[in-house]
Amino acid sequence: YPEDETSCWAVIGNPQFRSDVMDVHSRTAPPPIIHTAEEGIDKLVWREPLAGHVYAGGMDPSTGEGDDPMAFEIVDCVTGEQAAQLYGKADVDVCLGQVDRLAARYGALVNIERTGIGVPTVQRAMRFPWLSEHLWQQPWEKGVETKYGADATVINNAAGMAEVISGVNRGKYRPLGTDLIL
Repeated sequence: YPEDETSCWAVIGNPQFRSDVMDVHSRTAPPPIIHTAEEGIDKLVWREPLAGHVYAGGMDPSTGEGDDPMAFEIVDCVTGEQAAQLYGKADVDVCLGQVDRLAARYGALVNIERTGIGVPTVQRAMRFPWLSEHLWQQPWEKGVETKYGADATVINNAAGMAEVISGVNRGKYRPLGTDLIL
């Protein structure tokens, strides 16, 4: 289980992000401008949303029980910097509610890891207003491309985030108000 804000991206079989770059960023990152806690979830914000920027969010879901916390990161696809984070243990619906609000604030396209509890979490996310329209991976059949072009078999959070960021940088997505369009 991740013990800090970078290990969840580093301890996978096929790393999507360079560990040396993550190490530098973790040592040089400024302190958050907002740090609050609500219902067992810590919210940290380093940068407020910027006009013209596109944001992606990645969620590693949890039941809120045992040693496995939920983590949700928002990345600015223009700068590559982390903008905000949710982290902690709470009921899945409490976590999804906070993810929904934070993702809407940034206009973020969201990837939910689909291993273990992830599949039912994706299905439950469809009941939340922002998430129901802005999931990178919809709960559709394996091998079927989703609304935003992700193959539904891509389940790993880091791989999903890398694909979202890559799609933005290739011009596949562009901002339109707080929505993303193809």
